[in-house]
Amino acid sequence: MLDLQRITVLYSEEQDRISINAAVRDGETARIWLTQRMTNRLIPALINVIKPRHDDPVYADIIAGVSHQKAVARQEPSAPVTATEPEHEWLVSKIDLQMPPSGTVVIFYSPTGQSARIGFNGDLMRQWLSILQRVYVAAEWRGTDWPDWMATPAIKQGSDRVLH
Repeated sequence: MLDLQRITVLYSEEQDRISINAAVRDGETARIWLTQRMTNRLIPALINVIKPRHDDPVYADIIAGVSHQKAVARQEPSAPVTATEPEHEWLVSKIDLQMPPSGTVVIFYSPTGQSARIGFNGDLMRQWLSILQRVYVAAEWRGTDWPDWMATPAIKQGSDRVLH
């Protein structure tokens, strides 16, 4: 299993897919492709991971929105991961989420048994979900209902195609 250290999320208009370019722990690179169908399944699970549990849904949404805005505001720009000729490349056929005490681990599987994992704490998961949302909107995909508490001015104004 590949241990992904840093990722850059891009939308390929030619492929009509999202690519996750990743720096792997051993110095290699990987490109992992997500279809819209797979992304539509992943996003609700990620939203469920970061949404607070509370008896009052309005209160839960307020807390989720504040936490999300703070995490996105703390996101630091970084150099994109380039995977011009990646050592590993595949189309994702399955995704698992694991919930260790430290956060969330996302595991991507290929049809041939290759796999890669990346771990996120709460803030990093919120930041990654925000990036996925911007790429999803830029791709003009439909099928996922984004929670109101994830709405940001950047989403309403449009965004770049390269996000990491």
